Amino acid sequence: GLANNKAKAIKNLATTLINDYNGIIPINRDTLASLPGIGIKTSGVFLVEYYNQNFLPVDTHVKRVSYRLGLTNELDSVNQIEETLSTFFENKDLGQIHQLLVLFGRYICKSKSPHCNKCKFKGKCLFTH
Repeated sequence: GLANNKAKAIKNLATTLINDYNGIIPINRDTLASLPGIGIKTSGVFLVEYYNQNFLPVDTHVKRVSYRLGLTNELDSVNQIEETLSTFFENKDLGQIHQLLVLFGRYICKSKSPHCNKCKFKGKCLFTH
């Protein structure tokens, strides 16, 4: 149902890249995040995956897992969470940690029905049934 909106967003992004950036995708995160349809998470994921930059983008899975493990607070913004996790995992491959947290949140530490019996962090988790 979102195909038309996504198509418009992609067209606007492509037009902006062609007109304002000579068709070259910026590698500065703030510039990238200012493009139409691109936010801080998407810009971080792109820079991690395409340019191998060291960011830890925060999505719903990263936010949930980091809170349940007591690394962040439930009401922290995604910017606060990213800053906290980046400091906590200083000098590590943040892109790889991002991937691990996403996969862990997607398949083990699910939002509604987490597989606590498969979790290695059972004793450290703040999740209550």
